[in-house]
Amino acid sequence: MRLEDHLDPSLGSYRTHPDIQHGLSEPASPLGGASDFRPQTRSSADSASGTSAPAGRDAVLSIGEDWLDHYAHTYFRHVQPQWLFVDEEAWRKSFATWKRTPREAMPSHKFLMQLLLAVGALVSSSFRADCPHLLHASKMYEDAIQSHVGQVTGNPSPLLRTQASLLMLLYALHGPSVDPISDSVLLVLMNSANLVNEVQHTPSQEDLCQDFEQTRMLTLMSSHVLNELVASAWNCPQTFMFDVLDETIYKYATEVPPAKSETGFHGHLFQLRCIQSRIRHFNKKLQKLDAADPFRETCRLRLKDELSTWKQRIEPLTNSSPNDDLVYHEPGSLSKLYDYSLSILMQERPCMTGAEEVGYLVECCSEACRTFQSYQENNSVIYRTWTALMYQFRLGIMLLYCYAMTPPLFRTASSTSPETISGLDSCRITLERFSTRWPRALVFLQSYQLLAEAVFEGPAFGQACSSSMMESSSPQSLCSSYALEGERKLRMQRYMTELRMQHVHQAVMNLMEEIVNRPSQASLNYEWLDLLPNMSMAGLDLFNF
Repeated sequence: MRLEDHLDPSLGSYRTHPDIQHGLSEPASPLGGASDFRPQTRSSADSASGTSAPAGRDAVLSIGEDWLDHYAHTYFRHVQPQWLFVDEEAWRKSFATWKRTPREAMPSHKFLMQLLLAVGALVSSSFRADCPHLLHASKMYEDAIQSHVGQVTGNPSPLLRTQASLLMLLYALHGPSVDPISDSVLLVLMNSANLVNEVQHTPSQEDLCQDFEQTRMLTLMSSHVLNELVASAWNCPQTFMFDVLDETIYKYATEVPPAKSETGFHGHLFQLRCIQSRIRHFNKKLQKLDAADPFRETCRLRLKDELSTWKQRIEPLTNSSPNDDLVYHEPGSLSKLYDYSLSILMQERPCMTGAEEVGYLVECCSEACRTFQSYQENNSVIYRTWTALMYQFRLGIMLLYCYAMTPPLFRTASSTSPETISGLDSCRITLERFSTRWPRALVFLQSYQLLAEAVFEGPAFGQACSSSMMESSSPQSLCSSYALEGERKLRMQRYMTELRMQHVHQAVMNLMEEIVNRPSQASLNYEWLDLLPNMSMAGLDLFNF
């Protein structure tokens, strides 16, 4: 099955989306840094102003060599370290040929080059109304689709088609809207299935790589990781076709020889996503079992042990200095991924039976929020993706949930520690950054802020999350101006409707509903409760792990 078999003939899903135009009308981002993250130019002044290319010149090359070199540098500096499916040496060789003699560049290679450059431009962009990077990204993406998609969809190389679909997915993850992400993932899975099933490879100039087998393996590993990243973050409608293709890439991932996948940063990342994939696949099947079936507990403990083993395995890396200065390879980045994975394991089972488990979850979530916010504060260019937003939002909601649904007498020290308070505020700062970047991300900040005000009975984090208030062991009367009642509850319900439209994971939505519909603290009788309230979802007592 090829890309063209399921590509919308109008290509509407992959053109510039209306949200880009909406985003162009937004006020300038206050973050700075990336908004001035542009190269010194020699001959591209007219391209920044949006003037058309002179007749006979390549439309993309008319942007200016300095700009294109900058976008290539940005991609290989900030995107390539996470996804190795592009052979950088082969890509740069083809890029040099394209710049030197445009007519000699293969159309299929131009598609890959333009998409990669477009992703680099999005990473560089502040999404300000007049930001040249955003205009260039749109121009390169549209030209690639309009001029070269036919050479890719009809290309005999499944490797090239898979690489092209992966770049389309990366473009969607960095873009202004979540809407094209699910379609892009489906394209990745379809082409990955063809690449998995390619029995005998015939060398071809179409393959933009020097070592086919190595690039093929890295491409399929990237496909699996990106698919898992999206599947764990969103609750997109899943068709029978998706289930079949998802199973194909999952089966391939489980069969990758350990010697090839367990060394270095990318190997550890791949192994972690494999564990996440097992969590997701097991959760689908476990929901069909009886609530008291002991196999539930067996699977849960095994997955928890796998995460613990993975964390122990990366200790030599996290205890040593990184071999490079890339933030993606730093110890904190790997540790943060463990915290994410733990939240994924536990989000599907929102019922705890021990305060220590709750406390450990709070520690992990708050640490991940602080780490992420610190990285973005030091370098605003990194981690600018919808998946990053989704994972941070999940962590913040889980922190609020743990505090709101745990009786005060059973809250551990971690619930009121300065680190937890800092983690809650770090999450707010992160969501605020994303909301200034993408208009459609504003609802995440609005809903988080409204829930936090209700949970902590105050208008601001500095005031609401004071340790004296959080450490109170007796129920507090809920301040009427911040209770989720009346207009505030209606506003929260509107926010949640918008979040569902953006396919926020159902488990996260369930946690939010628990908070919204909880009784006020003044009306709670804690003597009627067990250690923690029964908050099972679909028969799963998630936090009993």
